Amino acid sequence: MSLSPFHLESLLAPVTLNEFFSDYWEEAPLVVSHDEPGRYRALLEISDIDFILSSAFTADKTAVEALGASEDKKSLKEVSATQVSELYDAYHRGSTVRVNRVHHNWKPIGELCRSLEQSFKFPVRANLYCTPASASTSPRHYDTHDVLVLQISGRKSWRIFKPLVPLPLETVPPLPFEERTSMLKYARGGPRKARANIDDDECGEPLKELTLTTGDLLYIPRGFLHEAWTTDEPSTHITVGLHVVRWLDLLSVALAQVSNRDVRFRQALPTGLDARDDLKELFSSLADVFAQQANLRDATEELASSFVQSRQAVGDGTLAGSSAADIDGNTLLEHRPGLLFRFAQNGGAVGIVSAHSALWMPPGFDEALRFIAKTREFRAGDIPGAITNNSKLSLARRLIQDGFMRIAGTVG
Repeated sequence: MSLSPFHLESLLAPVTLNEFFSDYWEEAPLVVSHDEPGRYRALLEISDIDFILSSAFTADKTAVEALGASEDKKSLKEVSATQVSELYDAYHRGSTVRVNRVHHNWKPIGELCRSLEQSFKFPVRANLYCTPASASTSPRHYDTHDVLVLQISGRKSWRIFKPLVPLPLETVPPLPFEERTSMLKYARGGPRKARANIDDDECGEPLKELTLTTGDLLYIPRGFLHEAWTTDEPSTHITVGLHVVRWLDLLSVALAQVSNRDVRFRQALPTGLDARDDLKELFSSLADVFAQQANLRDATEELASSFVQSRQAVGDGTLAGSSAADIDGNTLLEHRPGLLFRFAQNGGAVGIVSAHSALWMPPGFDEALRFIAKTREFRAGDIPGAITNNSKLSLARRLIQDGFMRIAGTVG
């Protein structure tokens, strides 16, 4: 039986999560090969692609691109298209058709991304690539985010090289006057050249040379150089981008919190911005203050809250959901697919909070709500805490009515 593609564990199997995070995560590429052509059928059928392409292009022409190899084969150039038929023409002339942010256009892929966000707790996005036979789909480059490549159909060959820049930055907190924020990854002492057009003498010998077939998976950590192409058959794959939250992000949140408590961080720099001795002394003094006052718990709480509240629920049948009227202690509940929520505290109240709503309760519900936030499936009667059975059922009904949970079934 095919594993569901909508969870990190099933995507990586038979590699375990412990193996993945100890041996590969941010460290090394991973290839998971399967003799299972139908592995991703629940995610995407080839017959779905025409609908996805045309609906995405109709909604936003910038969301769909035809990418043809440049004359030197070292980069891709965009082929201008004003109607869908031009995309098909470009494809038949050798261009790769890419649907950006395909998770916005196809519910199963949206649910996959949201499921992975529940595991990673940072943004996950997806692009769809359709490449004809004998074409280059990915001239040598590196990405500033980790990727999972899911081979939907056909075959695609890859070469992967060691990174020139270990764990390159995807974004950098901008200064108020810096408008070209996409270029900041090359500033602040970062790499001075683009992440493509990398010569043979710079990248050395490949670490891996491989061919993905239908049902296979490839993980590439950010920074690892790679290139890909097709041979005698076309290829369709989904690239799932894992856009990590970094220590830099957590420290920037903590620095903003300290700055709002200490006016010295909010004072203007002296005019001229020269590294005078008195400026060096104050800089070191403020660095010491930050080290003393930065609060890990407050920073992680704000970062986690901001992330959860940014993730609108994937359409999951909430309006046509099950009635909560006839549940009992054996009713099996599950988190609504595509919805992220977390346990939170606000003064003397405890609650669970999502992008679309919040449920606040008295402190006596602390244990119950913590359990609900971290447990994806449970029986209504298994809600823990010093609350009565009637209170458990009332809470379960409220969770369903407010769109946090849905009825999964009844356990005998």
